[in-house]
Amino acid sequence: MRRENLDRYDDRLIVATNLIEAQSQISKFAKRYLPDRFMLEGDQTVSPRDIIIRELVSNLMIHREFVGPYPAKFLILNDGIHTENASKAIFQGQLAITSFKPVSKNPFIAKFFRNIGLADELGSGMRNLYKYSKPYSGKDPVLDDGDVFEAFVPVRWVEGTTAEDGLPAHDEAEYGPAGTVHDPHEQEKIQMKL
Repeated sequence: MRRENLDRYDDRLIVATNLIEAQSQISKFAKRYLPDRFMLEGDQTVSPRDIIIRELVSNLMIHREFVGPYPAKFLILNDGIHTENASKAIFQGQLAITSFKPVSKNPFIAKFFRNIGLADELGSGMRNLYKYSKPYSGKDPVLDDGDVFEAFVPVRWVEGTTAEDGLPAHDEAEYGPAGTVHDPHEQEKIQMKL
């Protein structure tokens, strides 16, 4: 986590354990610092933040090149979430959802993660990142494969602005979907803010 102290870390977690505990520890750390957004799918409430974290962390575990010395990183910065891990590069360059052909880099780990419910079918992680990044931040993720696989998901911070463009942004949890307000007391608070 590096948002205020850009020379060091605001907070840091070093994980040296098995894959299941690592997935849990990194996910808890990320949820502590990333804002959550309200979203409905049909009549079910979902957390785009939690889905994005699950996909990014699972990707770090499933597709990492474990022989390479490059450490896996999950970074929370002012512009969003960045992940980096050593990779067996099958593709070079930026991945596009329209032309992406998924390949399992560690099929045994992928199968294990599917069996314990931390991953779905091959390629679903990228589809989920594209599906939930827009409602979470208003922008698409960026995925870049090479000797180091890099993923980036922008974050619109609760404080009311995005670091990238400085434009005001409302928090759906406060306003509800599509800017609607359901609680009359909240309407009064919102009018005071405006």
